[in-house]
Amino acid sequence: MEESEDTFYSEGNPTDIHGIDVNCTDGGGPTVTTNLHSSEVAKWFASHPPDGDATLRILGQYMPKRTDSPDETSASYSGWQPPPLSRSIGFTEETTKHAFWNPNVYRDLAQSRAGGAAAMLDEPFRFMLQTPYDAEGPFCSMALSKHGHVVKGIFIYDDRIFEPTRILQGERIQSGWRSEGMQVISLPQAVVKAQSAWVSARLSGVTATIAGIERLLVEPLMPGHSGRDYASLSRALQACGATLIDLERRSRFETQVLDAIETVTQKSRYGQVPWPSLAPLRASIIARRYEFEVLPRRIENARMTIGNLVQQHNDLMNFETAESSRRIAEATLSESASMKAIAVMTMIFLPGTAVASFFSMAMFDWNANDGSELASKWLWIYFVIAIPLTGLVLMVWWVFSKRMAKGVMREFKRRELHRVQTDLTPYLDTIVSHHIDANGKDRDLEMQTMKVDDGKAAKAAAY
Repeated sequence: MEESEDTFYSEGNPTDIHGIDVNCTDGGGPTVTTNLHSSEVAKWFASHPPDGDATLRILGQYMPKRTDSPDETSASYSGWQPPPLSRSIGFTEETTKHAFWNPNVYRDLAQSRAGGAAAMLDEPFRFMLQTPYDAEGPFCSMALSKHGHVVKGIFIYDDRIFEPTRILQGERIQSGWRSEGMQVISLPQAVVKAQSAWVSARLSGVTATIAGIERLLVEPLMPGHSGRDYASLSRALQACGATLIDLERRSRFETQVLDAIETVTQKSRYGQVPWPSLAPLRASIIARRYEFEVLPRRIENARMTIGNLVQQHNDLMNFETAESSRRIAEATLSESASMKAIAVMTMIFLPGTAVASFFSMAMFDWNANDGSELASKWLWIYFVIAIPLTGLVLMVWWVFSKRMAKGVMREFKRRELHRVQTDLTPYLDTIVSHHIDANGKDRDLEMQTMKVDDGKAAKAAAY
């Protein structure tokens, strides 16, 4: 929804504002800072500095960045975004228009995350600037315009690296500039220098992280080391890639600021083309372009290396599993051969043993005289007891074997189903979540689809 112009301004000026009067560096006095209450802002800003060497009058507002970032777990892929920019700039319409005369263009810039810079050379001179807004980087926004021999403006920042009195200490502001308003470039020039130093430091950190991951990937594992955490390395590469995108956008923003500054210097009789103090910055930006071109390729190469190492690790694990299965099969065959030998020996001796046991019973009298019976008349009792007992033992063995086989099959099916679900769940979850995001379907319907897929997986495992 588009913001209305009224919501851009506040009903009252903010409290705890720093009023900053900056004097010329070629003979003027030191910078003077005045702490202002909201009721004092408009009067102080509309007046002119008492010092005749004053060249800048700035309303500085420090707004620290929000720190309620997500925890380490939810920050991974939860769609967290940096806190939105304020709907209001924080100053009243009167104060904002006094800073930038016609602030409609600045209003559009201030409500954008992309950032930008522009210099307007029609009278009076005006300069507006806003850094890109992201989760980690420092932020500042300013609107400046020429009022006679003094440039006035508002300056909002959320990081101490943009503290105006500090960054302006190294800037040269000549008294002759005041007639043309060329001092309007002083604060933007100080800001772009501070941000360039921050970008260079962050880029060095990203480069060192990528180099460390590359070095880790080519080093052999130490003996006894269980392995590397490739998931953590992948997340680190992902973070480096996201940071590079933000840094490249900020580097392009710096080019915009330098172009806007040179637009002012080209019109001034005091200016030189190219502006001498910008030459080191342009050289630094050009040097960074190589890093922004090469580092994404290094990240991609590291990702491919991680993928290859994971595949090699999986292949090695599969080989070890196959080798273990082969050894188990050999041991099983050896044990089977031993059991076969025992069975053969049992079959050789068992008939003779059974016959000897049977005829050695007291039911037989091998010393019987003529006319006496060799076998007892109670011999039938042996068969009445032995035959049913043998049948009962065989039946118990058959039932026990069937139940054991069914239990083994159920456990096998359960493990196979768990393995299939484990392998397919990430893909099914991705498909279902994308489907819901795109079409907004009911979650119960998607869960029913998942259950059907689980049934298919169970049927496949059974086969």
